[in-house]
Amino acid sequence: MSATASDRMRNIRVQLVEEQTAEKNVRNAFEIITTEPQKRLVAEALLVSTGDLLEVTHPIEATLALDPTRAPEGIYPVKQGDSVLADVLGPAAVGGLAQEDIAPYKGGVLMVFDNIQPSITTGNLEQRIKDMRLQPDFEASLRDFKVIGLKADPAGKAEHKFTKVAVVVVDPTIPYVEEGKANDAWQSQVAEKEKTIAQAAFASSRSLQRVTQFDATGGR
Repeated sequence: MSATASDRMRNIRVQLVEEQTAEKNVRNAFEIITTEPQKRLVAEALLVSTGDLLEVTHPIEATLALDPTRAPEGIYPVKQGDSVLADVLGPAAVGGLAQEDIAPYKGGVLMVFDNIQPSITTGNLEQRIKDMRLQPDFEASLRDFKVIGLKADPAGKAEHKFTKVAVVVVDPTIPYVEEGKANDAWQSQVAEKEKTIAQAAFASSRSLQRVTQFDATGGR
């Protein structure tokens, strides 16, 4: 007789693990393993039974900033001649951060998010983006990226929170190329995909950090 879902859920394995938070602190977390293949059923069962113990991720409002000349769709290419933030956004757009080094991200994409409510730390947003890359709908290569705080929140200054940030990402295998080339692959596989991931990271609301599914042979 095959095991039912309830039988499989009764035989879950729970492991206590340590993880690093976005603020570089270490905290305890639980890793739960079950042979039940229905991810939604597993997630709902865990939320019902442990909801009062979980740290919930709430959605954050943010506006993708547009520039009619440099980024009409909110996507700034980081060109090979760009070395500092002012080269991409222009000195007036970044003020005191004009000389922020972005040379490692040449060939990549930069996006600016403004009107962030509630304000957020750069570490927290970096963690959100990392977590979003692990979700089934957004599984993506772990590209090198960085979050740069552009406008500090006066009310959250002690916690280093920001109401305006830049997100810069690079994939050296699909760089932005000048000299009149179409950059179709860069546009679709890097720029648009990273914009979608960043927007989803702000909008995400989760109680479980991630759900990973394995096949019957134990492979991922």
